Amino acid sequence: MIEGVCPFDLGLRQPGEWASHANCWIGWPERPDNWRLGAAPAQRAVAQVVAAIAELEPVTVVCSASAFIQACALLVDHPSSPGQCAQYPVRVVELSTDDCWLRDTGAVFVCGAEPENAAQGAGVHFDFNAWGGAQGNCYAACSLDQLVAKKMLLLERLPRFWCPMVLEGGSISVDGEGTALTTAECLLNPNRNPTYSQNDIEKQLRAYLGITKVIWLPYGIEGDVDTSGHVDNMAVFIAPAKVALHWDPADHRCQAAHRVLAQSVDALGRSLEVVLVPAPPALYRQPDEVPQVQPHQPHPEHADTSEPGASDSDSYQRRAGERLAASYVNFYRANGGIIMPGFGLPESDEAARAALQKALPQIQVVQVPVAREILLGGGNIHCLTQQQPVISEPIPWR
Repeated sequence: MIEGVCPFDLGLRQPGEWASHANCWIGWPERPDNWRLGAAPAQRAVAQVVAAIAELEPVTVVCSASAFIQACALLVDHPSSPGQCAQYPVRVVELSTDDCWLRDTGAVFVCGAEPENAAQGAGVHFDFNAWGGAQGNCYAACSLDQLVAKKMLLLERLPRFWCPMVLEGGSISVDGEGTALTTAECLLNPNRNPTYSQNDIEKQLRAYLGITKVIWLPYGIEGDVDTSGHVDNMAVFIAPAKVALHWDPADHRCQAAHRVLAQSVDALGRSLEVVLVPAPPALYRQPDEVPQVQPHQPHPEHADTSEPGASDSDSYQRRAGERLAASYVNFYRANGGIIMPGFGLPESDEAARAALQKALPQIQVVQVPVAREILLGGGNIHCLTQQQPVISEPIPWR
């Protein structure tokens, strides 16, 4: 671990998600108290996401020891699996998590900001409290998640910066040129960093990710209770000075975000082009989807039952009729393409896909039509994934 210096001091910053990737990390859904039918439908959906991304770049899927054989069977062993049919390799790595959301628990990679050090990089390991700590988290026992970033960086032999601020990757979207989008609903929520002011948070984002301008949107989307309103469901950078916005013209949250974006400039003083991506119609958890979740099953990977919440399920309880946090901007930006969610709604799905394709005509926009299964667990494709940019050499730090 690097101590006594921050990434910004070494000329590093988080690149935009369209920078060239060496690899995509994806979590494997497992916990039966969050995923219906023992996570089998979600696993099949994630396998489709893996297949789509692996047509564009290498993929690493992480799972627990108990799920390793089954994950390999779906992903790499069978002649028709992504690992044997896709353009790029798929590997399955035993790396236990409390849940599969690597966007929020995984390392955030940083690279050289200037041409002379662009090939150098490292990773940042932020603190994690399961989206809320004692004040409304999704589950109390999160010690496995707290180690994910460290394990990723050890596997990749990259230096690690530790940041004591609680931050999930889905709570920010960056342009790679010093600008970040976030929501006050999440980052200023007292369930994250109650002793930090807005200025304190901005200082940490500058020190660890090279962010010199933060654009604060008021809210996340309706229904995003798991994360307290992550920005990756509301608005994301798709190019420098270009933002894709989840758009329902009748929704005050969307209207408020649009007003802020229309009046903002980025770190280089440029006005923002806002691409309106039509929101899906309101989606709700169906009554038959609730009893298929096992609410009192403990996490099988928690050997230490002295950890709070480890001996019994403490996962956020799903309820019939609750609004789902459905958004088309919760996509993964791969090399030369976008892998975006589809919800089995032909008209709505196509309208969103067409909006992104028009905004980025030079890349492929691929829709995975079974993303509702992922949505039922509280997130979507962007939440599952973490891009690893091309890093030719670790930043020299010894």
